[in-house]
Amino acid sequence: MVESRWQIVVGAVVLLLMLLVGAFSLGVYVGEHGWTRGGLSYQPDSGGVLPGAPGQVPGQGQIPGPGQLPGQGAQDPALIGRILRISPEALELATQEGMRRVELYDDTVFREQGGLELSLTDLSQGDIVGIFGEMIAGDGGRLLAQVVLRLPPRPPTAP
Repeated sequence: MVESRWQIVVGAVVLLLMLLVGAFSLGVYVGEHGWTRGGLSYQPDSGGVLPGAPGQVPGQGQIPGPGQLPGQGAQDPALIGRILRISPEALELATQEGMRRVELYDDTVFREQGGLELSLTDLSQGDIVGIFGEMIAGDGGRLLAQVVLRLPPRPPTAP
């Protein structure tokens, strides 16, 4: 009788540990990717390489000038993502690698893909942007934006 109680206690402890591991794993996944993956697989129509692709060094090369698009003599963006939050100091983006914070400063330039100059107030939550800037090592890798390029909305896919 005493032996069966110990077996029940050991079984309950094992089940509890399995639930804790599952909850921790779900928390890590949600922290990295968010609850949904919608809109996180944007690929620019210009044929540019997505950030993190082999052979690409983010934050190096020439920044696009007015009217110059990625793939036309300019480097590809260091980061592409959908705007989640906007503040005067930073943008928070949903990217393929998870949520990223991009720091803004007084000299940051905002542009439309056609080259039209914008301001921070022209951007809104849900816009897709390419970030050209400098990657600073340490503290999880800070990205200082030199140019924020608003990309066109993703066209709907045919069923």
